[in-house]
Amino acid sequence: MTLGIAHAGLPPVIARFHYGDTSIQGEGSFQVRRGRSITSRLVGLAVGLPRDGRDVPLTLRVERDGGREVWDRSFDGHSVRAPFHIGRHEATESFGVLDLRHEVLVDRGVLRLRLRSARIRIGPIGATLPKCLAPRVKSQTWVCTGESSMHACVVVFLPVGGLLLAYRGSITEVM
Repeated sequence: MTLGIAHAGLPPVIARFHYGDTSIQGEGSFQVRRGRSITSRLVGLAVGLPRDGRDVPLTLRVERDGGREVWDRSFDGHSVRAPFHIGRHEATESFGVLDLRHEVLVDRGVLRLRLRSARIRIGPIGATLPKCLAPRVKSQTWVCTGESSMHACVVVFLPVGGLLLAYRGSITEVM
């Protein structure tokens, strides 16, 4: 996918991961925090979310093939794979039966994804969740001046149960 005019201000490493034409890999270290409520623990267990930890090793693989893209985030061996597509103004990501649509915002080199809607899908049949039942997702990616690594911070809240997952750290592209 060619980088659109709306994203011309992104640092090159963010552009390669989010808008590149070829597969890419990065490695880094993250702080991971899981929610403590019973609901959060059950959902986290069901979808295989990583455990709490400091300096948790992360391998990020963005696999691109014929217009399809899959993001594989492996936190110390706990892999979370999700089909992902990002355009000029919108990104979609799928976790099992849950499809998330995000608004793409770029401001001063920072890429932010703001959740617009969540949809439950079983085969070709699906339904958009009311906002009161949808997760809340905050995501931002940036590069500090003089650095080649990108930094990311993602926080996911459930409407019932509170915090599901939060992670923050840096990723260095592996050539």
